Amino acid sequence: MAAPVFFEIGADGSVRTDGLHWEGFPLILWDALRSSGYTASPLYEGLEFEEQGVPCCRVRVTVPPHPDHPEWPELTTKMLSFRLLEAIETAALRVLNAFCDHHPLEVFLTPLGLLPTVDPEDPAWRDRMGHMAALLTATTPLDTVQRLAQCMRALYNLQALRHASVTNLSQQLSDVHGTLRERHTHLHILSLAYLEQDGHLAQAHQRIAGLEARVVQLEIEHGNRLQTIFELQDQRDGLQGLIADLEAERMAHL
Repeated sequence: MAAPVFFEIGADGSVRTDGLHWEGFPLILWDALRSSGYTASPLYEGLEFEEQGVPCCRVRVTVPPHPDHPEWPELTTKMLSFRLLEAIETAALRVLNAFCDHHPLEVFLTPLGLLPTVDPEDPAWRDRMGHMAALLTATTPLDTVQRLAQCMRALYNLQALRHASVTNLSQQLSDVHGTLRERHTHLHILSLAYLEQDGHLAQAHQRIAGLEARVVQLEIEHGNRLQTIFELQDQRDGLQGLIADLEAERMAHL
């Protein structure tokens, strides 16, 4: 016997399921819809992806129209979460709340009528709570207890999924914090090294400036020495001329 197919996976990685193969809010939602005359179960379409390194999941829930009441409000919602199962459970709970709010008469005498409403000040909810005895009389105690236990179990599983998502996200945040701290330390070390190199460069510039001043001084001294040499050469030339004149005069007296 072939194993049942729980999920249909598309070529783009998207997932399609009716969510009826595990105990949870999709199954509770379908029971409520089926008891009100719906003939097709909701469809859950999800896609898991990463956004800036954080795992995310986008889910869309579509409930086919009621065959006998097409005028009933459309039951469709979108959900963005961190994990596929968590998103499906949360979306199913949201649609279940919307169905109970849109159709209070359909759920008034059912175990779902005992579940809290989204708005605690809703008159219909307060009226139901004011006639609790009548509700318990109109419903089967065993069905009521089973439904409440089923809802509590589904809610517990949803909280566990959310806790796992938050724990995973917290771990990722901790890892990111550790990475950022390491990078900060590395940048601090590089900054100190840069400051040290900057100090060495400043000393080198000072030495270069000193050498350039020394070169200028040496060039001035060299110019002065050349000027002295030129003056001595002129004096030598003058003495040589004088010697030549004296020698000529001496030869003339001979």
